[in-house]
Amino acid sequence: MGDTKTNNVVADDDSVVNPATGLTLRQKNLIIQSWEIIGSLQTQKKNGVQLFMDLFTAYPNQQEFFPLFHDKSLEELASSSKMRAHATTVMYQIGSFVDNLDDPECLVALIEKVANNHLKRGIRMKEFEELRTMFIPFLKKSLGAEATTAVLEAWDKLLAVMNTVVLGVAKEQGLLNDAT
Repeated sequence: MGDTKTNNVVADDDSVVNPATGLTLRQKNLIIQSWEIIGSLQTQKKNGVQLFMDLFTAYPNQQEFFPLFHDKSLEELASSSKMRAHATTVMYQIGSFVDNLDDPECLVALIEKVANNHLKRGIRMKEFEELRTMFIPFLKKSLGAEATTAVLEAWDKLLAVMNTVVLGVAKEQGLLNDAT
């Protein structure tokens, strides 16, 4: 019992900040706990499709980056097996970020891999920032009452870290002028 109480105190600690991610222990734990809700095996496919529906609704231009999806209506996409497959892959990728919050070097390497894959397809910082912007409303919808201000701030901080790493990759590739 003593260990559990100690762990709860540590889990809620806002005084210790990971220098690589900028996340406190509390923020890291809020991300992990909320991911257990939206990224569980039972919900990840549905939530992944919803993430894309929300993205394409908020930023229709983003649909053009997907050759399989660019000429489909949102209604067609919502029931598409290819959308479900891609959405599941994206949810696994986000899950790998969450799983590696304790290993910032691996987290950065994972983000760099995503950045390379997306930058070579013409996706730039503008699109990554749009994803960051719409992710908060997506979390509110998906988490309901669990989408507290603290949870949303933690996720936004993680997405800011992601975009900082993506920007670094874009600079390395000489895409700074095209990256925005």
